[in-house]
Amino acid sequence: MSRVVAFARPPRSSVRAATTITARDLVAGPPRSRRAATRRARGRRFQAARHTLAATFLIGLAVLWTVPAHAQGGGGIGQSSGNDWINSPDGVVEIRPYAGAFIPTGPSRALLKNALLAGGQVSVRILPELAATGTFGWTPNNDRTFVGAPTLDVYQYDVGLEARGAGWIQGNGWDFTPFVGVGGGGRTYNYRNLPFSSTTDVDGYGAVGGELGFGRLGLRVEGRDYISQFHPLTNVGRTTNHNDVSLAAGLRVRL
Repeated sequence: MSRVVAFARPPRSSVRAATTITARDLVAGPPRSRRAATRRARGRRFQAARHTLAATFLIGLAVLWTVPAHAQGGGGIGQSSGNDWINSPDGVVEIRPYAGAFIPTGPSRALLKNALLAGGQVSVRILPELAATGTFGWTPNNDRTFVGAPTLDVYQYDVGLEARGAGWIQGNGWDFTPFVGVGGGGRTYNYRNLPFSSTTDVDGYGAVGGELGFGRLGLRVEGRDYISQFHPLTNVGRTTNHNDVSLAAGLRVRL
């Protein structure tokens, strides 16, 4: 007599669970892969900290280099003090560290969330009413379309022109200058802990803001509206246009 053997089919729920892949699974792998991913993440954090320290050092060095040497050894006839240097509005190069908020709008909200924004600017006055400004910014964000929302570092870098209302409002030792700007550049998306290549797109922006100046020092508030080309980060899908807004405040040091 022949025997019939039946094999039980596993429940559908267990099959679905076994085939679900998360971001953690992609980077887990064998222990050696996990250690390599941890080293890469630690290296990126150290690199970000090093860039912040380098920017702070350069700002301090520029200020010290610009202060007249005689201000360190006391005044004399025809010599100015350190306060005179601070109060002077002279100088054509400006350094501006800043921090603020990154706010995605439209289709970008499906990919990114509201997040911190930090960076710096270098500006050169061409005329009292016109300046060329270069900007670098960094936003630690998350990819909301990926299972597990992995960390996504967004780097923004651009160059533009800034038109200023020089001397618009002036007081005793201070002045207020409104400005508008326009420019373009690039944006790079990089997964911090996933083995995917970074993606870089082009973008453009419009800016508006104001600056409260006290001689060579000043406080600055700026809003920017970015329109960027967006290629899917996993190279699957079509290219679209994205939009986001940045609001930032920072310090201005004029050299």
